[in-house]
Amino acid sequence: MGGMQQILNLSESSDKTKVAMVHALPEKSKSTGLDLIFKEIKKKYPTAKSYHFYFPAKRISIVTVLASYDQTFKTVTNRYDVLSGQLLETSRFEDDRIGEKFSAMNYDIHTGNVLGLPGKIVAFLGSMISASLPLTGFLIWYNRKKSKRI
Repeated sequence: MGGMQQILNLSESSDKTKVAMVHALPEKSKSTGLDLIFKEIKKKYPTAKSYHFYFPAKRISIVTVLASYDQTFKTVTNRYDVLSGQLLETSRFEDDRIGEKFSAMNYDIHTGNVLGLPGKIVAFLGSMISASLPLTGFLIWYNRKKSKRI
């Protein structure tokens, strides 16, 4: 957790839904746990822009699935048991603490996507001004140096 996120999360608790874990595949199922998870995610969040599956580096049977939308504010994160396909935990953006929300919005803030098209325009103009400062600074310095010779 980053420093800014820890400061913003100081006095808040997160309301994440947790479910007990069971390691058994449903009977008469020819599908694997991942197939069941994908079907459930598509059924729960049919309007999601994309689904991201995050597998742990260690060999544990928990997978994190992110259903993302155009706006970060609608993002839903689910954790599943890969073996059984059972839902273990659900986390929505609005249930996160302030620091977690800020951390999740980091990319959207930097690209201006938080405010939609006007935000993108402001971010573009700010970037152009920032990018032009070294060039204009050099030109001012060069012109002053050149005018002192005369």
